[in-house]
Amino acid sequence: MMIALVVHGGCGIWLPYAEEAAVSGCRDALEKGYGILQAGGSALDVVVAACVSLEDNPIFNAGTGSVLNINGDAQMDASVMEGHTLRFGAIAAIERVRNPILVAQKVSEVTDHTILAGAGAVDFARQMGFPDYDPRTPQRIAEHAALQAKVPDGTLKVNQFSVGHPEHAHSATAGTVGAVALDSYGNLATATTTGGRLLKLPGRVGDTLSS
Repeated sequence: MMIALVVHGGCGIWLPYAEEAAVSGCRDALEKGYGILQAGGSALDVVVAACVSLEDNPIFNAGTGSVLNINGDAQMDASVMEGHTLRFGAIAAIERVRNPILVAQKVSEVTDHTILAGAGAVDFARQMGFPDYDPRTPQRIAEHAALQAKVPDGTLKVNQFSVGHPEHAHSATAGTVGAVALDSYGNLATATTTGGRLLKLPGRVGDTLSS
């Protein structure tokens, strides 16, 4: 049976200095996932492993290195789906976890729910043994502070950085990352994970949950 794995690091604006690092990060994720495939691992385990690699690489907008919302917090979305069982699990607007994709996988495995969001998702993550972790990087914190400095009273407001505002476009970054795999048993699985949009409103849920 043919096996296959596709990994993507997110579309959007890649600055020249970051593009090479992003390509390298995708290769790393591909190698980690493909090694599991070659060893006979399941498609679901493969895509989750690939996404963990992407989340742990701060060049990507997922996990560590996620963009910050208007309040300066990292709120992340992630989802997994397994083809032969049609099992699906997702988390939305989760904070202070290292790997949102692992929490989404747990939702699919140990609950009869499909999506957990916000504080409820964080509570679930703690019950599942995921420790407190701050995914904000110095680069993302500095980016947010620089935008705050451009506002007269230092307070970012909804209408100041709405979609279409020139500052929003200037600060654009790559979006959702993910993986798709076909294992040696003929099973397909997908996983997607993201930090969402820069300067989004707290609680915003993106399209990762329907990707």
